[in-house]
Amino acid sequence: MVDHSFSDDVEYDILLIPGGQGTRDLVNDAGFIDSLKAACGKADIIATVCTGSGLLARTGILDDKEATSNKTAWSWALEQSSKVKWNVEPHWVDLVDAEAQTGIITSAGVSAGIDMALALIAKLDGDQVAENASVIMEYTRLKDPAKDEFSYLGAKA
Repeated sequence: MVDHSFSDDVEYDILLIPGGQGTRDLVNDAGFIDSLKAACGKADIIATVCTGSGLLARTGILDDKEATSNKTAWSWALEQSSKVKWNVEPHWVDLVDAEAQTGIITSAGVSAGIDMALALIAKLDGDQVAENASVIMEYTRLKDPAKDEFSYLGAKA
């Protein structure tokens, strides 16, 4: 259940931008992109999963910043902005300042999004909290974002 829309006057601790097939149409919806950009301006941390980074790229917020996206949609992600420093190698790209608790974090596909979320939890609340969440989910957590085993899919793009 959604508690708020972009038009509500709320501040976000973390604004999560999911990906998926719907992003293909939304990147061309100027009204949505403007609303997303405004919402991002009210967020301490912006997190994207999968092709959600393409939506964020369209806002201009990722200009001159490193980011990643789903490797099976890599060509599409690159088309969203030539000003983004797209990096095909990592599972996620972490630009969050832990002390200030502000910044941007982008991830590849769905499982990378889970790993990214757990890494963000570890950064903000401690590794034990992230480890506990991982155990509750019965999920084997990838802690090193440096190499995405699926990067070869994007490298072919």
